[in-house]
Amino acid sequence: EVVDFFCDWTAFFKTIRPYLQEYQHILPPPDGIHPDGSAHLIDGQGFMVLCNPADKPASITWEEILTEPELEFNLDSTINLTDWTKPLSPVKLSSVNLTKPRGSISMEPLSYRVIGVNVDIKAISDGIRRNRVSYKN
Repeated sequence: EVVDFFCDWTAFFKTIRPYLQEYQHILPPPDGIHPDGSAHLIDGQGFMVLCNPADKPASITWEEILTEPELEFNLDSTINLTDWTKPLSPVKLSSVNLTKPRGSISMEPLSYRVIGVNVDIKAISDGIRRNRVSYKN
């Protein structure tokens, strides 16, 4: 199970490597209690990594996340979101209209979420499959 986890995430990071050269901080500065996050976006596409360091559930509104000035989104646009927390099984989330961002994302205690922003699900999934190495004991 540990080897599969490692292989899945290694394949994911190899595939999205171009996005990781960019960094935008989202949410308030980390304090070890409230959710924290970083974005890795190029021209409005890429990934956000959210972390809940607390020992209780948390919820963050899309407005809190997506209207962060550092992301430089066109606030008249719609953002398509995908959950990549399980990199081999992405889940399409809602589309969020930035003129009136609605909705939120829930996080379990001591958890993380990886959210794709305007990414091509098929292309990223195909890349992960190509980069996924299988190890035999």
